Amino acid sequence: MEWSWRAASGQPESQKKQNDLSETADHSIRTFLRSGRTGPILKAREEMPDLVTVQAVGDIGFVGRIRDRIRVQEDGYPFSGVAKDLAAADIMFGNLEIPVLEREDAGHNPIVPRTLIATVESIGRLRNAGFHILCLANNHVMDQGPHGLRTTLKALRGHDLLAVGAGEDLASARKPVIVERKGLRFGFLAYTSSANTWAHADKPGAAPMRQEIVEEDIRVLRSRVDVLLISLHFGLMYTDYPRLNDQTLLRRWIDLGVDIILGHHPHVCQGIEAYGRGLIAYSLGEFVFDPRAGNVVATQSLARRAETMILRCRFGKPGLAGWEMVPVRIGADLAPKSAEGEDAARIRRRFEAFSKPLAGDGLKALDLEALTGSVLVGHESRVLWHHIRRFHFGYVLSRLKNIRFRHLRMLFGLVRRRFGRPSATLPR
Repeated sequence: MEWSWRAASGQPESQKKQNDLSETADHSIRTFLRSGRTGPILKAREEMPDLVTVQAVGDIGFVGRIRDRIRVQEDGYPFSGVAKDLAAADIMFGNLEIPVLEREDAGHNPIVPRTLIATVESIGRLRNAGFHILCLANNHVMDQGPHGLRTTLKALRGHDLLAVGAGEDLASARKPVIVERKGLRFGFLAYTSSANTWAHADKPGAAPMRQEIVEEDIRVLRSRVDVLLISLHFGLMYTDYPRLNDQTLLRRWIDLGVDIILGHHPHVCQGIEAYGRGLIAYSLGEFVFDPRAGNVVATQSLARRAETMILRCRFGKPGLAGWEMVPVRIGADLAPKSAEGEDAARIRRRFEAFSKPLAGDGLKALDLEALTGSVLVGHESRVLWHHIRRFHFGYVLSRLKNIRFRHLRMLFGLVRRRFGRPSATLPR
């Protein structure tokens, strides 16, 4: 879709553009809800000089083989294959999944393997690639305790990068990042559902994804900015769809005034829902991450993890003017590259298929317990067995204490999918 502005009589030209742009944006969102498409194809930024381009990507972790290659590769690695697309942003946002330390052997948490340790030398690559804001509200931010968090914050400041979602205490973790571009004020908040990393009044950590906290922050910030974006680290690992209760909650936050919700944690891309005047990206997937780093490799998801995206949104005075999903392929060198030709078309088709059920009550038609259980039960069992064999009983008990009725439903769903009638799902 190409954007065009229609003049309205009796109005200044700038106001005509803004009014028509708002009408076009509303129409495009309603059209998306009916069709499940990946959003309008936007003109180049230089053709829309009055609009602000905000781009976001998912998980970034300079770990495993990526950490080792940074030491021998040119400064552009691992972002050179997407350099042109990243440069299109006025504001570039990503989730920094792994904290950094001075050295890879400086870790002191026996649960975290060396392959999941990143070093400070990698942070300069983010700045060189054009990033501006990094989310720290995730399940790994406290992997190396308060020292790891402080080292990461210091490294980001040293490269003039902004951090959101974590800090020395709860108040600093909840503090928004506000940036201004072309006369528009953009506010960013970030939260995680991982309770073991939450900050408290006297304890460093990440901002909690608790409804009362998020909604209080939304109400306070909404009147201070023109565009409000929140980053959420939540959901189920390696699964294709969000949970119904999560969709309901995120729609509520759009109703409260959030313009864009940027989700991550599943490590695979999920769909995007245009809801009301806002946009919900349930999971942006991985962007830079060694899929074989860690204690247990989720082998069943390796192909899906290699297909990812850059979410590109354009904003004007009326708000969201349009958006598109830029397909990206993770190469054999573990670096993202802008997908082209049939590969890009295939990634888009899969993305459209996963987005379509998000409209209306579409998720209710899917057997989500069976779909998620088929992925998670086996993986979580392997994770627990790994830690049992290493006598990490404290960790094992903490995981067992978090078992809820929904986990049993997933197990029953897995049994039903394997031995009963086929569940509603999408073709691979």
